[in-house]
Amino acid sequence: MSDGSKFLVDAQGINFKDNVRRYFIYGYIDDPEISKIEIIDKYNQVIGGTIIQTNWKRVFYSLVEMNELRLTAYDKNNRMITEIPRITTHD
Repeated sequence: MSDGSKFLVDAQGINFKDNVRRYFIYGYIDDPEISKIEIIDKYNQVIGGTIIQTNWKRVFYSLVEMNELRLTAYDKNNRMITEIPRITTHD
């Protein structure tokens, strides 16, 4: 999934021992203005994505329970830069 130019997102579902399906959300950030990633979980709680600088690009990740992907990226002034539309998970 992509917003078209600022970052790319992928998700992998994982079943844990507690029989809860969680999703490892990860991707790279191609916009230097993005300083915060937020993902809405299935309980409508905001889960922050961890951003890491690598030799290649900045990457982010998070582990959430969700029924659909709802991800928003913000700048350092907490202004929304871009978002990934709601995409339902199918696994």
